[in-house]
Amino acid sequence: MTKIKMINAYLEKNQIIKIGNGYSDIIVKDWEDFLLFLYSKNYSVTSILWWEYLKIQEQGSESIGCGGPRDSQNPEWMWSETMIFKNFTDSSDVDEIKGYIKRTIDEYAPKKIIPSFTIKV
Repeated sequence: MTKIKMINAYLEKNQIIKIGNGYSDIIVKDWEDFLLFLYSKNYSVTSILWWEYLKIQEQGSESIGCGGPRDSQNPEWMWSETMIFKNFTDSSDVDEIKGYIKRTIDEYAPKKIIPSFTIKV
């Protein structure tokens, strides 16, 4: 199986929403599993952009997001794009990225922020 077919097969089973073009702004069910899959197949993460997952009626002054798509599985909820992002180099390893994600989630708790991934295939 080619690398493109492998990533496409993984995303077909595990992707929640794909917001960007190509392999950008991918939100998956389990980000830790996704990272392990990526790095075991020699893909790399080039950037992470964060989305706040919230009820549409709650978007406003308390939200850290600024709009985005509705959740097709739960129409009262949405993915609201934040201004939180980080770029990574080819030398960034899975542990560095996992650490960054965990620190960012902790920093913004109790907000429900979700990472989206742009990957290099």
